[in-house]
Amino acid sequence: ADIPDRLVSRFSASLALSISKPDSHTMRSILDMKLKELGLTDLLSEESKTYLVTHNPGNIRAMYGDLNRLTFTSINSSHDSHPLSLTEVEDAFGDRKGRGAAEKDPLSAQKIIKEVAEHYRISEAQILSKVRTAKIATPRKIAMYLCKDMLSMPYVQIGKTFSRDHSTVMKNCSTIKSQLKSDSLLASNVSDLKKKLMKKTVETAIES
Repeated sequence: ADIPDRLVSRFSASLALSISKPDSHTMRSILDMKLKELGLTDLLSEESKTYLVTHNPGNIRAMYGDLNRLTFTSINSSHDSHPLSLTEVEDAFGDRKGRGAAEKDPLSAQKIIKEVAEHYRISEAQILSKVRTAKIATPRKIAMYLCKDMLSMPYVQIGKTFSRDHSTVMKNCSTIKSQLKSDSLLASNVSDLKKKLMKKTVETAIES
């Protein structure tokens, strides 16, 4: 007998979901789990973890390869016990320079702020200002949310970037996350911003 259309649709949706690339949050969780599994929770700084995630968008295998390289680098050098800094990680992948914008120009909080400002036709200075009007406050909240969602930045670090208390950042991120479920216009804007930001970050080729 033929399979009902509704079941075909459901199966297709499930299949698409199962093979879709993991987002930055999932990639960060996978990285943290791998570091814990290897007993290397102190190997990387927060910025270094963000580097691995943003340079391997949705590519777990490539991210693991980079992690292995950093582990080897740490073991075979006179590296101290402190976590590898972003500078040290960039130096470890120095041979990649010139291969693409992703290696030379990774996604950052500054780029998110710039993109959000351009999207809403306001200035970066306004986003970082103390102005509380909706025209400025909403883009500011979105920028904070994207820093958390796309870069997995700690709330304290986001707070320093925006000159805000971490509790304010937590509240703003929570507000945007909640509104995304019911505000279709907001959801569309955030989705567009993510696409623009990822497009400007050269994606690492997925190895088969």
